[in-house]
Amino acid sequence: MSLSSFSFHRRSVTPVATAAITSPDATNLQLWYNADAIVGLSDNQTITSWPESSGNGHTLTCSSLNWRSNFVNGKSVVQASGSANAVDTLPPAAVYASSFTLHAAIRRNWSSSTVGDICVIGTSAGAGGRYWACIGNNAFNMRLQKDNTSSVGNSTTPLGFQTWAVVSVAYDNSTGGVTFYLNGTVVGTATNSTTFINTGSLWLLSERNAAEWWTGEMEEFLMYNAVQGSTALSNTITYLRQRIGV
Repeated sequence: MSLSSFSFHRRSVTPVATAAITSPDATNLQLWYNADAIVGLSDNQTITSWPESSGNGHTLTCSSLNWRSNFVNGKSVVQASGSANAVDTLPPAAVYASSFTLHAAIRRNWSSSTVGDICVIGTSAGAGGRYWACIGNNAFNMRLQKDNTSSVGNSTTPLGFQTWAVVSVAYDNSTGGVTFYLNGTVVGTATNSTTFINTGSLWLLSERNAAEWWTGEMEEFLMYNAVQGSTALSNTITYLRQRIGV
């Protein structure tokens, strides 16, 4: 039989997409701030409060932040102009833990050598507070600090200028291990045993004494009071990446 007697059909193959993850992993989730949870505002209107979405009820009081509608991948964001913050002044100590994982869907919009804090937890300088920041004079790498003076660890890949990203940091108090992630990829590790306080206020987008302002946008922030396991970590980061389309 000759090959000419066969008819060949081209089969189209549809790529299998990653399934949508509609919420972050719930295990050990203590704080969840999602800009879409802010309702009743028009685009570019000033925010006075930011509700918490995990059900733990820690609403943030906001200062000089604006709500932007349909800003990234169809999602709303909170926009900071370099002199704004969001703070919960008296969350219970049970919210915090010596080991933790923090995530943010965020964009940096400054190019000077200043520091922009993503998250600060503490009472006053020198009291064991935790500072998670992007360091302008260190090539815009992320840093986890204690007391705003003692570096616990640094990332080795900068947070890009005007580029949306999912940034994460995990600290294991039992080993002193710090791991930084950028869009799910490990971008820095360190071992530095220390003890953070488990009391004090929570600040987003600035330092506890209203300095080290963030300039840019935040779509979402998550805090877990444990080091997430690999599956939970992957699912949470995937959820955030799908939210902002990176």
